[in-house]
Amino acid sequence: KLSVRSRVGHGSVFSIRLGKGNAAKVPCLIEQEKAGSLSLSGMKIIIVDDEIEVLHSMKTLLESWGCTSIVAGSQKDLLPQLVAENVPDIILCDLNLPDNVLGTELIESIRQLFSKPIPALLVTGDTNVNQENIVNMGSVAILFKPVRAAKLRIALSRMWLT
Repeated sequence: KLSVRSRVGHGSVFSIRLGKGNAAKVPCLIEQEKAGSLSLSGMKIIIVDDEIEVLHSMKTLLESWGCTSIVAGSQKDLLPQLVAENVPDIILCDLNLPDNVLGTELIESIRQLFSKPIPALLVTGDTNVNQENIVNMGSVAILFKPVRAAKLRIALSRMWLT
C-alpha cells in the first residue's frame, strides 16, 4: 500500500506498506558460500597498499579464504618479487602509492611484465577519482574504502569467474 500525507508549509510524508515476506525464499550469501559459488581457494593475488596494517589485514583475510598472495607496500617493493612463472590471477591495489606512483600505473606495469591483461581491483578512499579513466583500462574494478569483507569477496569471485 502506498500512501502520501502532505500539509502546506510542513512538507510531505510518503510511505509504503508491504506484507510479510518469506525469508526462506531470499538467497543468502552464506549459503552460496557454503555451496562453493564464492570459493576463492587457489586464487593467486598481488596485494599492494602502503598502509602496513591494511596490507597485513588483507593478506590474512585472503589467506583465510584459501588464496595465496604476494604483498608489497610499493612498486619498488613489489617488482623484485614477481616471477614470470607465477602469473597472478588478480591484482588488488591501492590507488595512491609511495613515490607518486598511481595504482593504475602499477597495474599496467604488471600486465606488461606478464604480457597478460590480469584483472585488477583498485581500492581507494579517494571518492573524487576519475572512474571513467579506470573503466577504460579494461578489466579493472574499483572499490571505495572502507571495504567490507563480503563485498571484497563478491568482487574478487566475479572477476575470477569472468
